[in-house]
Amino acid sequence: MSATIKDVASAAGVSFKTVSRVFNGEANVREATREKVEAAARELNFTLNTAARNLRRRGSNLIALIISNPSRSYIDNIQIGAMDWCSRNGFHLVVEDILARPESFEDLIKSGEMAGVILIPPMSDDPDILSALTSHHIPFVRIAPETDNDIAPSVRIDDRAAAREMTQKLIALGHRRIGLITGPNNFGVSRNRRAGYSIALQGAGLEYDAELVREGAFSYATGQSCTAQLLDLAHPPTAIFASNDDMAAGAIAESYKRGIAVPHKLTIVGYDDVAVASVISPPLTTVRQPLKDMAARAAELLLERIRDRDSAPKHDVLPHSLILRASHGPRT
Repeated sequence: MSATIKDVASAAGVSFKTVSRVFNGEANVREATREKVEAAARELNFTLNTAARNLRRRGSNLIALIISNPSRSYIDNIQIGAMDWCSRNGFHLVVEDILARPESFEDLIKSGEMAGVILIPPMSDDPDILSALTSHHIPFVRIAPETDNDIAPSVRIDDRAAAREMTQKLIALGHRRIGLITGPNNFGVSRNRRAGYSIALQGAGLEYDAELVREGAFSYATGQSCTAQLLDLAHPPTAIFASNDDMAAGAIAESYKRGIAVPHKLTIVGYDDVAVASVISPPLTTVRQPLKDMAARAAELLLERIRDRDSAPKHDVLPHSLILRASHGPRT
């Protein structure tokens, strides 16, 4: 496999953001640092796509990644994947957090400086944002939208299928009362994962019980609080499926706080397979979605869109998998 910006950063002993600044010719990099990065790139045969570097819209080489997501693990993986692709292909990635600064999106639209925009949930399905980008003729691509459409290209995994498969795994282990901690309902991925969970229950002849479903916010704290609500039920679940790994980590913490051993007394599984999944105890069984690859492919689709505005948008579905670690077990 060819070297990535992360490989160059590791070899040079700097952050991937520093590598990006070097490759984009920014002035605020010390010469010694620049030389280390360039030497590491040569050693690893890391090369940029100079043809793409020459492609510009309004003279811009800026691509904006618009974020508004409480999961830092998710955002970090998306940002690394997008930044690696942008650095290799002569573009500079600008990250705008409209959760922290809502006015930043309007400022971005007015500036007219972006070659294109990458959207992640929940902005991927936000009609006001999609309308604004379309009316200003700014090319964009959507990561993990709820549904495909002809407005813009998209890349995702099949969230319904992934959630269905994980729920079926829990059912096969003998679990009949399976708690679900969803993400916010305004996220299309939350709705798709809940639908996959419901489909699996129906296929096994089990009723959907709203008492077993709690809405979190893709955060560790809400994983804890939602798990507390589920465990306080008169008939608590024997398994909990959290819609991201941060919430699953919070669920494990709440279980241990109550003296409930995972997985011997309670199975807990997650979604994403970010770094926390493999370092917590017990290591987390989870759905793996290739976040870095999704971001890189989104940037590639955006470049194609910039080149040819009139082409039919592509909608890529990347493969997912179940990663089986130690946090799941049979119903006791």
